[in-house]
Amino acid sequence: MVKMVKRAGNWLAKGTLLTRPVVYDFANKGTFDKHPKRAVFGLPHNYRLEGKNVTININSRERRASPLFIHIHRLENGKYLGILSLLPAKFLKGDDNIAIWGKHIKFKPKNTRENVDYEVITKFLDRIVEKFEGKELSKTKVVDKN
Repeated sequence: MVKMVKRAGNWLAKGTLLTRPVVYDFANKGTFDKHPKRAVFGLPHNYRLEGKNVTININSRERRASPLFIHIHRLENGKYLGILSLLPAKFLKGDDNIAIWGKHIKFKPKNTRENVDYEVITKFLDRIVEKFEGKELSKTKVVDKN
């Protein structure tokens, strides 16, 4: 469960403000017209906001796995290598929508058909490439087995 925390007047969830307006607006106003951009990393998302529990998931209540797979591979020299694989696919199947509902909230569940934006993941991957671009494995931060 992601805990919403107020810092410097802003609500934060996992270091991002992208989720705050969606969850806060539903919990306090009952509005839901778009899902958090990070939904593309997989669903469900669970939030606790001022004593209210909010869930964002597919309305069929099935889990939607992330299309980004992360594998840590141990090399022969005892160091480790992270491998990230993106397998984009149709996010919502059939009549599924992305839904929001909660406990201790007076508003009825809401749905949106808005699809996810894979650009969120590709930007994440681009930042990783930029950070390590041109660096040899021996110069990057690796974890030794000892």
